[in-house]
Amino acid sequence: MKLLNTKKTFGLVARFLHWSIALLVIGLFVSGLWMRSLDYYHPWYQAAPDLHTSFGLVFMALVLFRVFWSGVNVKPTPLGSARLEHAMAAVVHAFLYALMIALAITGYLYATADGKAPGFFGLYHFPVIVRSKAVADLSGDLHEWFAYVIIGVVVLHLVGAMKHHIIDRDDTLRRMVSGRSSSKGGME
Repeated sequence: MKLLNTKKTFGLVARFLHWSIALLVIGLFVSGLWMRSLDYYHPWYQAAPDLHTSFGLVFMALVLFRVFWSGVNVKPTPLGSARLEHAMAAVVHAFLYALMIALAITGYLYATADGKAPGFFGLYHFPVIVRSKAVADLSGDLHEWFAYVIIGVVVLHLVGAMKHHIIDRDDTLRRMVSGRSSSKGGME
């Protein structure tokens, strides 16, 4: 099992980052929606935002590491021959990275704008950068909006992966799931 990417497939680190971030995006989105339904007397009213923030900080660290890792590691050669498709995939990936970073920043600002330092699973408290109701309101609105946009882009990303797997019958999805290509070749 290779840690690094090759020109033909994704390494263990890239796959771990991809799927960990995917699970966190979905989990944080669902928990964010769920938290909005909690009333003050709900047993999770205090604990859920703390957990959401802690997992959000894990998300931020993984996204930043993924951006770094993508910059220093070889990228597997895209499959298929459509240049427009390759260009669209590159734009979607860059947009998704930018959105994830913006989501993490706005979540951090929203969590700290009331002056309370966000905790990391109760082990460490991060510094407050800005104390402002206006920043809290704006960052909270942007955080929610970015979350919905990310879910839309993730759906687009899934549609692209399924198109490669079902219609094109190439190894794009297989490379990200198992790190291997099929015995048929499928590689350019």
